[in-house]
Amino acid sequence: MKKWNVPVSASLLVMAIWNGKALAAIDLAEMDQITARRTELSQRENAIRQMDSGTADLSTQFAAIKSIQSEMVMGSSGLKKDVESWLTNADAWLTQWKNIAEGSKLINRSNFASFGIEVQDKIEVLNRDYFKLAQAALQIADRSALVATNLKGRPLLQEASWPKYADFVKTLNQRHSELIATVDTLSTELEKEKVKTLQKQMTLVSDYVIAQITLLAIQFPELEAQIAETKAFIQFSKEMDPKIVDFEYGLNKGIALVDTGFLFTALDREKVLVAQSAKLLQEIGSFEAGDQIRKLKAERITTGLKTFQDKLKAKVSQGSMAKAVGNLAKTERARLTALCRKSMSWSGVDCEMLRVLNSVDMNFFKIQKWSQADLAYFEKMLYQAGQGSTIVNTGASQ
Repeated sequence: MKKWNVPVSASLLVMAIWNGKALAAIDLAEMDQITARRTELSQRENAIRQMDSGTADLSTQFAAIKSIQSEMVMGSSGLKKDVESWLTNADAWLTQWKNIAEGSKLINRSNFASFGIEVQDKIEVLNRDYFKLAQAALQIADRSALVATNLKGRPLLQEASWPKYADFVKTLNQRHSELIATVDTLSTELEKEKVKTLQKQMTLVSDYVIAQITLLAIQFPELEAQIAETKAFIQFSKEMDPKIVDFEYGLNKGIALVDTGFLFTALDREKVLVAQSAKLLQEIGSFEAGDQIRKLKAERITTGLKTFQDKLKAKVSQGSMAKAVGNLAKTERARLTALCRKSMSWSGVDCEMLRVLNSVDMNFFKIQKWSQADLAYFEKMLYQAGQGSTIVNTGASQ
């Protein structure tokens, strides 16, 4: 192939050579026009890119706010439904206390024996239900806090940045702020105000019933022993039942840990429960109540603790802890990963921690060489990574 040696000068630019002939030669003036045109096109392209980016930011914000509102707040398992369910259960609980108070007005010499038995049974059930309501309120408050944190982590958009969409941005920001205020209110209203109302009602009715049967003892001295027993039970229940139910809640959490395979975590919880039970038994022993009442309450604690310990011991003795942690990692990492893929922002999972845990090779031949401390540490991290997922993905109403 023959090449022409054509000098580059101010008047000529050779674009290409083929088969010994110049295919194109363009005057620099024309080249300048082309360069200007290309610059203009490049500027327009950048402007379009920026516009697309801005529109994408708007779309992302809108999608996030809409998703949180429709799923986490208003959805079938959202906060609104949980709050409505909680309020319904709380109203029913308050009505039962009201019925006890009304019933105490009707007690007399002939029906006191049956009333005393009935009121003891009802109060024990209501105290259990109270703790369920209190725990449900805390769960709703925790879910509300997670949603609020996500919302507050998204700054309000600046209307000036999107002059063509100013009205839309203003409306979106307003909805954003309203959602934050709503979930904040849910958290504080239930946890601080409503639960306090329940506590106050429980105390007021208990004291009212005690006052009513005290008057009965004045009228009918022969009922003094029965009345004293009933008063002691009501007073004991008011003071100790919340603590006992709290202990039982811890037991249930421990049993759940065993069932899901968090054995090291369950072993740690066992130590806490043993210490808690010892303290409760000491308080029960020193409480001024009938022997039968104290015996029943003490058995409730010791039986519950033994059930949990037997279940834990049986699970631990089934095989190596390395195998247990390996099986747990397989199922739990898959579950949490699915939640992170669904919605990393409000799945309740610590997805960053999970990413690190997912990178750990859990081949059995490798982890069986781990120390017990290393196995326990991995399980602890996995447990912590998924703690919020229980709050977010489980309805809190009881």
